[in-house]
Amino acid sequence: MIADQQLAYILRQTLHDDITTLQLIGVPYSSNRVYGVTTAAGRRYVVKQPKQIRESMSPFWQQMDAIFGVNSVTQLATVRSVSERLQQQTIIPAPQVIHVEADAGGLDAPFVVLTHLAGAAHEPDDFPDGEALHDQLGQFIGYLHAQPYAGFGNVLMEPLRPQADFLPMMMTAMRQTIQRFWTDCPPLHEYLDNLAAITDDDTIFSSASLIMIDISGNQFVYDGHRISGVVDLDAYVIGPREWELSTLELGISAPEAFRQGYERYRPLPTFAPFRRFYRFWMYLNEPGDGYHADRIAQFMKQTIHFA
Repeated sequence: MIADQQLAYILRQTLHDDITTLQLIGVPYSSNRVYGVTTAAGRRYVVKQPKQIRESMSPFWQQMDAIFGVNSVTQLATVRSVSERLQQQTIIPAPQVIHVEADAGGLDAPFVVLTHLAGAAHEPDDFPDGEALHDQLGQFIGYLHAQPYAGFGNVLMEPLRPQADFLPMMMTAMRQTIQRFWTDCPPLHEYLDNLAAITDDDTIFSSASLIMIDISGNQFVYDGHRISGVVDLDAYVIGPREWELSTLELGISAPEAFRQGYERYRPLPTFAPFRRFYRFWMYLNEPGDGYHADRIAQFMKQTIHFA
């Protein structure tokens, strides 16, 4: 309660308005503490505080830091640039950044203030059904994938890391994840060795774009059969489009509508050459109850929408 009172005080100074509502929203397992804010003038905002413990507990965030240089500090430093780049398209609205508080001022974490986007939240990872929605999603992703970059990293990294470094860095990050979160499991090391032997750099990284590494249906809000906003900007980086497409395939239900939207901007690639690589990375982020050969085999085969 004291922390909330301190946050409300800081927000009042920042927004130059009395705070009438400061309500914790979102889910407990989120990597951020998220608040809905309403001011006396009726303006609505969202406040996000990255949880400081996440890098030590999460294989996902450890790898985000190792590969792209994104952690709880750089997330706040990059969010304004991410928002500005997303504002360049009009297919799906993105929140504007009002304020970034790098000095928490006695709070347990810094925070960012974003404009509130109207729409209904959606908790499952899967996107809601609907061809129009999937066409819109395809357009959004296709547009972003048609904006090229030279290299990979977070959006403020200058210069970006060279594409030639991507596969070695991915292999190192996955190896470390097996050691730290999978009790150095020999079958997973062997699986990674076999994957390395058949993986070509250009196959898993044909071009770099602004991508959301962990894209899923619950990072957007909805108005009926349309996406009314993208609300989670935490894991946007410059990286291979194949990564984002591999993640998306698992969460969509109208693949041809998605393809139609995407191909307004560029052709959809063939998935088979890169799917297994990125799915193994996804699998490593969910240690769960430990290694089971049948579990990984099933994961590699589930939800195949594209050739």
